[in-house]
Amino acid sequence: MPRRRASLSILAVAIALFAACSHTSSVAGTYVTKAAGLDFTLTLKDDGTWTGQIGPGQGGGTYTVDGDAIVFRQPGTSVTQRGTIHGDRLVLRHGAVSLTFVKQSPAPSASSTTG
Repeated sequence: MPRRRASLSILAVAIALFAACSHTSSVAGTYVTKAAGLDFTLTLKDDGTWTGQIGPGQGGGTYTVDGDAIVFRQPGTSVTQRGTIHGDRLVLRHGAVSLTFVKQSPAPSASSTTG
């Protein structure tokens, strides 16, 4: 009986360690920056969708994360935008232009609605 308890305890510890190692922090949240006199806002939700606002313009789509790389897609187009995530910073590059967004808050849940 003590041997079985020891085995179960070791198994429980192994499962807890695996769960802790496999946990990744969420990139979901609201990121902001300012460039060329315009305010840029990106909101990433945990469900893999994003919305963005550049001055008066708006857009949205889906995103995927692989390590520190992030890829944004817009529906109905083949256009993708690639970037990197470093802590609370999201960096988008397009040629020689680089925009660094700073995370301001956690994202609203996927079920949140705006009135």
